Amino acid sequence: MARVYVCLDDIVLLKQVMDMSMEEQDLKIVGIATSIPQSAAELIQQDADIFIMRYAIDQQKAKYLLEEIALSEALVNLQIIMMFDEMDSDVFQLMAQYDLHTFLAKPYNPHELMEAIHSKNRYHKLVENGNWTSESVAGRILEELGLPAHLKGYNYLRTAAILFSQQEDPLQLKMGTLYAMVAKVHATTQIRVEKCMRTAIAYAYRHCPELICVYNTKPTCSQIIHYVSEHLKLTMLTY
Repeated sequence: MARVYVCLDDIVLLKQVMDMSMEEQDLKIVGIATSIPQSAAELIQQDADIFIMRYAIDQQKAKYLLEEIALSEALVNLQIIMMFDEMDSDVFQLMAQYDLHTFLAKPYNPHELMEAIHSKNRYHKLVENGNWTSESVAGRILEELGLPAHLKGYNYLRTAAILFSQQEDPLQLKMGTLYAMVAKVHATTQIRVEKCMRTAIAYAYRHCPELICVYNTKPTCSQIIHYVSEHLKLTMLTY
């Protein structure tokens, strides 16, 4: 069972999340706060697996708390879901500094928040049960983005993300070279790899744009690859 600590000052949204969590057997709300906790000790005391925090409540306190979490050995497995009122340069820098890959942007939706909690809980279960591999974790991330496993583009994106995460200097790897590597693994052509990837992303965008829009717009193949790769590397480093 995932133990969730919620730091949220929107009482209406908080009540909605509480009501929805009551129907879940694998989730338990162990802490609620309308202000940023004074220290990470509160999270440790509650033995939380997932921490939800609205950044705009108090940005300075939020940064201090994130720093404490990053330095705490007791919270190395804590999964963080951030809520941002606006996506500006300060937020992007914060996300990069603390590897904040799961986030929601305003306007907030209780169903999207619960889906984010479920997503983090599923990753936690995979690793906790010892049933995870690079393929299973990357595949699960793609599925959370609305990409169905039956599409060839799904398989190509999964392979691309895994290969990208294994590079010592991924920023020096050109997408064309990566597509060629994927084509070799799947015994197909580079052109077909890219086309199938785009088709899969377009399919997800038509059917569930709220999931696939990880950057608040329809993503490119390279953006999805980067997104999945970063999640995958974070999971490998954590566990």
